[in-house]
Amino acid sequence: MCKVIQDDKADFSQLRALADEANKLSLQLDEATLRFEASRKINRLMCRLEDLPGDVNLLETIGTTIRIILTLTSKLDLQAAQNVFFAISKQVYSDMNKKADSGQTVAKKWVEHFRNLAHYLDVEVG
Repeated sequence: MCKVIQDDKADFSQLRALADEANKLSLQLDEATLRFEASRKINRLMCRLEDLPGDVNLLETIGTTIRIILTLTSKLDLQAAQNVFFAISKQVYSDMNKKADSGQTVAKKWVEHFRNLAHYLDVEVG
């Protein structure tokens, strides 16, 4: 499981299948290692997003990754990710939200994925 999480190329079908299998079989996972690797992965992805804040696909990737991982453990260290999210929110969100309100399709997707990410990171958007 950790090797799949560590991989920089997101293979959601494999990660989802492993998570489903672990939950189905009630496997006892190494929680400490899982939390560490998952938090590290999310923080790396958020650092990329900080460099490319308009990347809709990256936003979706981060949200999907967190959603799958949260089926395995709810105890993630997301403080660094939350800080990056907050900075992006202050720098980019207002402009993207205005573009979305004016009907720009890409901006609408961006806002949707950004709000989903806010939910997973347990932070407010505004």
